[in-house]
Amino acid sequence: MSKIDDSLAEDFVPEFEDVSVILNTDLAKERDRLQAALIAAKSVTDLRLGQADPVAEAQAELDSLADKVAEHQHIIRVRALEGFEWTLITDRHPARKGVALDQHYGYNLTSATAAALIQAGSIIEDDAEVEITPERWARITPRLSGWDAQKLVDVVFRLHVYDAQQREDALEKHFGATASS
Repeated sequence: MSKIDDSLAEDFVPEFEDVSVILNTDLAKERDRLQAALIAAKSVTDLRLGQADPVAEAQAELDSLADKVAEHQHIIRVRALEGFEWTLITDRHPARKGVALDQHYGYNLTSATAAALIQAGSIIEDDAEVEITPERWARITPRLSGWDAQKLVDVVFRLHVYDAQQREDALEKHFGATASS
């Protein structure tokens, strides 16, 4: 058996990472309001005898919101695509002028990773992986906060580019420049 056959004989399971997202913008706004109220309550220095603790009240409200948030929290599983699938996606997303990361990698990092999510993402429901159709993605994306969208972009980039770069750099350091030849 040849070396390549030995490598191909190993089981192949694509890497993945689960990302928690919240798909309710009203809850996000309410959470922000309550967090601001908690900060304001912490700045109150003149408490009267018998007066309720404003920090405890604000924290209790914030804690009660956590149960509501949990109802709208979902897990998106992002799987690494095959190398050529990823390359075909990046080919369709040219680098933006003046964006250093795009210029470095040769494609629009944000739009390429967003496009990859349509193929690489699934929802975890009742411990099962459920495909996200393009129609469902169209309903999910407007509800993603910037924070959640960035988490997804970062995971796609890490799975398809960053981790492989790190592995190659480590091999080159260990074995010398011939490791990537």
